[in-house]
Amino acid sequence: MTETSAGSFMTAATDPAREKLETVGKALPHVQAKVVDSQNHILPKGIRGELCISGYLLQKGYYKNEEKTAEALVRDENGVIWIHTGDEASIDEKGYCRITGRIKDIIIRGELAWLESVLQMS
Repeated sequence: MTETSAGSFMTAATDPAREKLETVGKALPHVQAKVVDSQNHILPKGIRGELCISGYLLQKGYYKNEEKTAEALVRDENGVIWIHTGDEASIDEKGYCRITGRIKDIIIRGELAWLESVLQMS
């Protein structure tokens, strides 16, 4: 995710094969991660919701787009800024994160109609 620089999670060489294959690993040092529901409440370990990331690696905002910046970067009650990734995920008791889908996927029908017309021409 470019909004959080190169990476937020990683597996280690010593991690079990299952975690290497089924997760994106554990949050890197100085990175915090949480999973929240649609009302921004933190969910218990193992429950799927939206993945949020905080730490030194966050972008300052979207270039010349204050509205999108305000939507994605949310300050919590402790003053910590979290980016709402749009990824559906869960974090287990050991701290491994599993990406299970996308919350913010939207199909823009105009683009789909354009693609269909191009395919019909060929």
